[in-house]
Amino acid sequence: MKKRSEHTATKIARTAFHTLRTRRIHGLSKKEIRDQEIDAITSIGTERNYLPLVRKYLQWRRSLRLALDGPHLPEHAQEFLDELSEEGRDQRYLNSVKQALQKAYNLKLQTVESDEPIILKSRAYPEGSVTAIVNFQNEANGFTTRLCWEAGLRAHEAFTLERACDLAPSSHREWDPR
Repeated sequence: MKKRSEHTATKIARTAFHTLRTRRIHGLSKKEIRDQEIDAITSIGTERNYLPLVRKYLQWRRSLRLALDGPHLPEHAQEFLDELSEEGRDQRYLNSVKQALQKAYNLKLQTVESDEPIILKSRAYPEGSVTAIVNFQNEANGFTTRLCWEAGLRAHEAFTLERACDLAPSSHREWDPR
């Protein structure tokens, strides 16, 4: 039994790979692709991101005993998206799957709304970490690090700061004389 499931997984992976390969186009600029109205995958990164999503869709098709090689009807893909939303997938994931299926199978799909909220987490360092970093820096760099953290700046933006008194007022704006 294990041998059969390994064979199925291999076949699904191979089918997903070949499906995306037929939609891939390299060697043309994005402008040439737009001008010729070619609907294709132009980026290796995009192809790499789509592969597990298409593989998941094909696994779903296999579980329903649908042929892996088609026909790939919009109704099937839409049902797959609906099931994913019921599993509690967030909106970004559903949008990624929709985009991958549309591109891989040249389908037009409806957007499926997720009930799961997208929880955005801050990538900023906590204050304790910033303090530890500042303690290992000299005074000028420590001040700049603290300034960037407090003001929400990126490190390279500190070099673009200028004193207001050194700047001439903009000539293309009308300023209040007060």
